[in-house]
Amino acid sequence: MIAFLDFQIKTPHRVYIPHEDKVYKVNDDALLNFLKRGNINEVYVESASKKFLYRLLNNGIQVYILRNKNQNNLRKKYSLRKSHENDAKLLYK
Repeated sequence: MIAFLDFQIKTPHRVYIPHEDKVYKVNDDALLNFLKRGNINEVYVESASKKFLYRLLNNGIQVYILRNKNQNNLRKKYSLRKSHENDAKLLYK
């Protein structure tokens, strides 16, 4: 299963699972367990720290780094306001 992650430094990460069409708030220390429980083996991120990415990779999770999309245009196109949850969903679009 796949997930789209909006990486956060000071707040919980937002994880969007398209299969469920749901966004979860997940703390950094609980992220690996959350991904394993959800049988998630692929994570798509826009950006994250190198240490964070290696932690995912070293735990058997495939990581794909997405190029920066023009988030403002996508927000207008889909009539979404700026939020961490919507940013995670826009990575999927």
